[in-house]
Amino acid sequence: MWLFYPSCGFFSAVLKTDGSGLMKVRARARGDLVNLLKLIPDRKKYEVLTSWDRDYPYRIIVPPEVWTAVVTKMAASISYDNHKSACAGGPLGWKQLHEVWLAMTGHEDEEAVAGRGGPFEG
Repeated sequence: MWLFYPSCGFFSAVLKTDGSGLMKVRARARGDLVNLLKLIPDRKKYEVLTSWDRDYPYRIIVPPEVWTAVVTKMAASISYDNHKSACAGGPLGWKQLHEVWLAMTGHEDEEAVAGRGGPFEG
């Protein structure tokens, strides 16, 4: 799961492959995980781990119920009507989010493209 959250940053959450049932919440910027930890009540139980040889150099390991609680808290706090604009003042750059948004226009189905009268070009 990829998650872009205005006041925290960008995360990739996956299940660990060791059979423990724990989640790896990964980030490209250490500060993103530091911000995320602020949303976890018992945050002192978790530390930001570093692995320079990984795609995402920073990670925290949490039980799935902790990740679920954090995502639920994030969803409940949405008070904006434009995600890219809400992120502009936080750790995420509007330019990077716009590039992701633009890249995902390639995912539109034929009905969406036809409804616009042709491919979206920004």
